[in-house]
Amino acid sequence: MRVSRLWRPFIVLAACLLFATGAAFANSKPQVGVAWYGKSGMAKSVLKGVQERLAEIAPQIQLDVRGELKDANELHEVATEFQNGGKDGMIILRSGGSVYLADHPPSISTFIGGNNHPVLLGAVDSMDAPGGNVTGVTYYIDLVGPLESFMLIAPQVRSFLLISQTDYPSSAIDGKGTLEACSALEVKCKQVFAVGEAEVIAAIEAEIGNYDAVILGNQAAVFGHAAAAVRAGHGKPVFSYAAKGVEGGALGGVIADDHRLGRLLADSIVEVVVNGKAISDVPIKMDPEPILVINMTSAIELQLEIPAELLSVARLIE
Repeated sequence: MRVSRLWRPFIVLAACLLFATGAAFANSKPQVGVAWYGKSGMAKSVLKGVQERLAEIAPQIQLDVRGELKDANELHEVATEFQNGGKDGMIILRSGGSVYLADHPPSISTFIGGNNHPVLLGAVDSMDAPGGNVTGVTYYIDLVGPLESFMLIAPQVRSFLLISQTDYPSSAIDGKGTLEACSALEVKCKQVFAVGEAEVIAAIEAEIGNYDAVILGNQAAVFGHAAAAVRAGHGKPVFSYAAKGVEGGALGGVIADDHRLGRLLADSIVEVVVNGKAISDVPIKMDPEPILVINMTSAIELQLEIPAELLSVARLIE
């Protein structure tokens, strides 16, 4: 079909505009801020997963990283800067960051990670339909499975003493999940609180006579003293909700993979920042395959024979 000479200039102009728009989109470099407060190996691992995945699927996204800020006040300053400075989104890591977002609803698309259950922390209304300007990932997992694994590793265990950090956002969530799992499994459990090695030891020694095993909560001020907790347990198994606790001497744990969660978080960022999907329609993601970690040195010291079906799927620490 011939095109009238009258329309040719308009067609050429439209093609030029379309090309320019496409080129601008291709060359656009979305800016995403990243922040968290306090020292955290988990936050760094999540961020590494984000960076790795973005390099694969959206290298145009530029991250402005402000990690290990001093406190929530400094996080507020940085988050305000991100929101007022033209960022296309921001990543706020750790449970403390999720609590901050509950009190300071963001004005730009915000992605969370390295955090406990975001609904219980107040950051979102729902895991499936978060609402507002927040979505992301969580290391939270249902604790019935982990407790069942602990009892398979150490068949004599029918009661647990959970040690959680005093006045820490995720401690209440650890406690709620553990007590609900214990009720479902019809085993006895109790949560107590401590900060630092001396308090962890004192808490265990005060209660260990009434319980078959200890669980160290997913807080560094607790799981960071796994070796001391093992000594205080006087031969009773000590488990951990954090991989570093198992590396430090605890017998075992069932752990979300922070690096994998970071990659999942990157996928959510791309859905919103690059593809334009409404952030309220992007569900909170959990690790689909938590890792069973077993410290074989601790198992040998406790004279435990780990079932072959567990050994075949576990990450073993010698």
